[in-house]
Amino acid sequence: MKQAEFLSLRNRPLILTRIEAGHLLGLHPDAIAYLARKGHLPPLGRIEPGVPLLFSTEEVAALGRDRKWLSRAVMSLRAHYAARNARVTSEEADAADLKDQT
Repeated sequence: MKQAEFLSLRNRPLILTRIEAGHLLGLHPDAIAYLARKGHLPPLGRIEPGVPLLFSTEEVAALGRDRKWLSRAVMSLRAHYAARNARVTSEEADAADLKDQT
């Protein structure tokens, strides 16, 4: 279901997938998974490899209205993406150095 369709639902499901939680918070599903792994967004049940993440609609909506939580979540995501981008840039530089040496 597309984001616009999901957000226009009159009665949302009580349990959300990470895609639907992302729609509700305006975040990419991978960001939802990251926030769940870091403990910022508690899923229903335990996080286990290969098991889809599910979330309480009420809890996700309440967190989305909490400005302090949103700020912490965004700062955590920014730090994650900055570290990931630095790692990728470093790997590209190392690959370029190896290419120059050959």
